[in-house]
Amino acid sequence: MKPPLLQATRLSRRYPETPGFALQVEELALAAGGLTVLHGANGAGKSTLLRILAGLDCGGRQAEFNWRGDRIERPQPGRHTAFLSQDPYLFKTSARQNVIYPLARLGLPIQDAELSLQWAGLADCADRSVRTLSGGQRRRLALARIHAMPAPLVILDEPSAQLDADATDALGRLVRQLAAEGRSVLISTHDTRMENLLSETRTIGMTDGKLSSERKR
Repeated sequence: MKPPLLQATRLSRRYPETPGFALQVEELALAAGGLTVLHGANGAGKSTLLRILAGLDCGGRQAEFNWRGDRIERPQPGRHTAFLSQDPYLFKTSARQNVIYPLARLGLPIQDAELSLQWAGLADCADRSVRTLSGGQRRRLALARIHAMPAPLVILDEPSAQLDADATDALGRLVRQLAAEGRSVLISTHDTRMENLLSETRTIGMTDGKLSSERKR
């Protein structure tokens, strides 16, 4: 039996400015490939957990991470994980340059940017300034940037927030394609339309900083 892609144990996080909140996750394992949806009310700790799993935040002194069975200090953004926040940062340049940047930083062929722009349905927008793109196009551009990166684990925090139905449908199709290509995708969402687009998912609930339930559909 293959080990999980990422196994995280004994995660904890507190914020001095929010004394009533404490993240405490004893164990979470994510398999290679497939879709996992993280549910929970605002303030449940979803974003905190996602940032820890993405390697962008500390998981506490006792936290342990195993990547494909090997102990690591924490996941490495770009190598292990690619993270998309609710309001992803985009450079105020062209769509193409936004995808080229992480490729150049990782020493990867910059011509792969064209493939990822085409994958996201943005080939015709490659030379346009990000400022001229719609909200849905910007979100797809951020996902194209992730598509161009080799990270096996894609973590998405409310990717369809403030998008209309058509933009959500387009984004949902791309998320499904990432999983179909073999990426492991972990997504938090309040959007029932987005969740309905993600068939064959594992669903995990989160309440007051703790994992509360799990089901598959």
